[in-house]
Amino acid sequence: VEEKLKETESSFINLAKDFEEISEYKDSAVLAKECIVQANEIKNGCIYSKAVKQAQKTDIDEINTAIELFESIIDYKDSNEQILNCKKQIEEIKLAKDKRQRMFKIVKISMAILASLLFVLLVYYNVNRTIIVPNKIYAEAVSLMEIGKYNEAIEVFESLDGYKDSLQQIKNCE
Repeated sequence: VEEKLKETESSFINLAKDFEEISEYKDSAVLAKECIVQANEIKNGCIYSKAVKQAQKTDIDEINTAIELFESIIDYKDSNEQILNCKKQIEEIKLAKDKRQRMFKIVKISMAILASLLFVLLVYYNVNRTIIVPNKIYAEAVSLMEIGKYNEAIEVFESLDGYKDSLQQIKNCE
């Protein structure tokens, strides 16, 4: 379609030249000007269509290209209004990008906090499982031994699988 329009534009320009060569004949000068107007209309229409397509893109550089195209035909149709729309669209894209970046930062910080919290929970779980609980059980076994419940104390010391001196304490109970 664009090639056909360029051919038509070129035909109008050539026709205008032909009319200019015979400008004294009847209304040839008027027809030459009319051909130039038609050629410019086709040229501007092509640029306008291209600019409208560029303006529908979501990339800022492509929208800026649309603005440049509209500026090259500033007096054609609603090019001024289209330029304002493109500039507004660029601002909206920038705002959306900033919002996405802020959200990404929030997600990153949240993930770091969550990872830290998970680490603390894992450390607590490990300390509780390997130190605090066995220490309580050991203390319970020592208490049983001290009150003379040696068989029960031996069972509790055996459940500790060698924690502290539980093996020695088993021997002491026997």
